[in-house]
Amino acid sequence: MLRAIFKSIDSMVMLRRMALLAWIGSHAETKLAQLHMPGFADGTATLAERYLRGAIWL
Repeated sequence: MLRAIFKSIDSMVMLRRMALLAWIGSHAETKLAQLHMPGFADGTATLAERYLRGAIWL
């Protein structure tokens, strides 16, 4: 049961990260997006690789 909850959280974290990546890309002119741009795509790719290999947090 607990493992299933953590798997759901992993999916939610990954979806949120991808949504933020898309927002940063579509709002590149804003200061907030520019603040988070450096390394965000690389960090998301690293997180995605971990996600695809299995649980992120376990």
